[in-house]
Amino acid sequence: MHTFKSLLIAVGIFSFAACNSSNTDKVIVGTPDSALVAEPVETRVPGAGCFLRVQKGDSLFLQIRREGDRVTGKLHYKNFEKDSNIGTILGQMRGDTLLADYTFNSEGMESVRQVVFLFDGTNFSEGYGDMQEKDGKTIFSEKDKLNFSGGEKLKPMVCPPAQ
Repeated sequence: MHTFKSLLIAVGIFSFAACNSSNTDKVIVGTPDSALVAEPVETRVPGAGCFLRVQKGDSLFLQIRREGDRVTGKLHYKNFEKDSNIGTILGQMRGDTLLADYTFNSEGMESVRQVVFLFDGTNFSEGYGDMQEKDGKTIFSEKDKLNFSGGEKLKPMVCPPAQ
């Protein structure tokens, strides 16, 4: 019992220190639901990796696997008190930009929506902009006018074990 209490205190101190750290190149360790901060990882677009953003009770989890310019993976939007969804991505890297189709189920229907993420050497930022319906999927109206400053960045994390 004493060891467990010491462990909880250590985790609490570590979490408090991590939250107050000014180093933005830390890696998140854990799962999208509970994460801790650890040491930095390599800072180029990885062949595979996981990234997480937690902001105001919402989280966005991105897991990618890259083969050349082709990217596949998972994307999970977990929203506080709103509909959440989980699905897959299929797309490509164009320089520092990931452009992909996000396929997910919502309210019993499969939907496809275009997503764009900008990689800054360590983190991904999600792109936002006007969207339109075209050929059964939702796409950005003008990809060259996307805003990538709409929230916290997705920071690298150690991928959770395969389920």
